[in-house]
Amino acid sequence: MKQYLTGILAVLLVASLIANGLLYSRYSTSRPVVSFDGASVTKKEFQDALEFQSGKPVLTKMVYSRIVGQAAKRAGLAATDADIAARLAELQRRSPQLLPDEKSEPEKFQVFKQDLGTDISLENLRLKGVTVDESEIQEFYQKNKKQFTLPMQVGTTMVVTDNSQDASTAEADLKQGLGEDVIARQPGLHVVGVNGFKVNMDALPLQYKNAISATVFRMKPGEIKSIQLGKNFITFKVNKSEATAVPPLSKIHAEVERQARLAKAIGPQEMILRLYKEAKPKFNIERYKAYFREAEMANAGK
Repeated sequence: MKQYLTGILAVLLVASLIANGLLYSRYSTSRPVVSFDGASVTKKEFQDALEFQSGKPVLTKMVYSRIVGQAAKRAGLAATDADIAARLAELQRRSPQLLPDEKSEPEKFQVFKQDLGTDISLENLRLKGVTVDESEIQEFYQKNKKQFTLPMQVGTTMVVTDNSQDASTAEADLKQGLGEDVIARQPGLHVVGVNGFKVNMDALPLQYKNAISATVFRMKPGEIKSIQLGKNFITFKVNKSEATAVPPLSKIHAEVERQARLAKAIGPQEMILRLYKEAKPKFNIERYKAYFREAEMANAGK
C-alpha cells in the first residue's frame, strides 16, 4: 500500500511541476519576452516601460470613459448605435481623413467608434437641462456658418499600377463598369480599399498630393483619367462630386440647435471633473492616484 501511495504522490508531484512550469512560462513576469547574445528583456521590464511611457494617458482615458458611460447610462443619455452611425456619417462627409479605415484597420476603427460613443454621451450629459429658443438657433447659425460648411467631396475609385500598359487596362476596365473586386483580381492592378490595399496620402511628397488634387477636383462624375507619379500610375474614376456649400438652416436645424445648446452648456473638462467627484473613485493601488492629481486638486478646491 505504501508503495502504491508513493507512486500516486510521485505522479501528482510530476503533474504539479509540469503545471507550475506551464503557469510560469505563460504568466510569470520574470520570464524573458526576448533573449539574445546572453541578454534578455523580461515581461516585467517590458510592462514597466509601457506603464512609464503610456500608463497615465491610457488609465485616465479608461477611467474617465467608464465614468462618463456609467453616468450617461444612469441618466438615460448614453449614445446609441444610431447616434454613433450618424456621427460617423457626418465625419465621413466633413473630415474623412480623421476616420481609420474599417477594412484595413478594424481594431483601430472599433476603438474610434468607442471613443465617439463616449464623446456623444458626454455631450448628452452636458446638454441636460440646457435649452435654446428659435431666435438663438438662427443667431448661432448666422454667426457660425463656417462651422457648418461642407467641404468639396469627390468619391473615386483608385487603381494603382506599375506601368502605362496596366494603367490603360485599368482605364478600360473602369469604362466597362467592372466591379472593384473584379479589377483587383487582375495581375498588376491594385484597387485602393480592396484586399487591404491603401495609399498613405500623408506620406506622399507634396508635389504628388498637389497633382492628385489638381486632377481629381477638375474631373466630372463618370470621368476616368490616369496620372504618373514617379514609377507608378494612378487611374481615377470619379463616382460622385459634391461642391463646397453651406446647407440651409432648414436642412441642418437639429445639428445647429445641438451646437447652440453645447455653446451654452458647461465645458467638457468641467463636466468630467464633476462626474469624477460624483463617482468617488477608490484606488486599490495608491500610486495610480497620482495620475488623477489634477482632478483631485480641482475638486478639492470646490
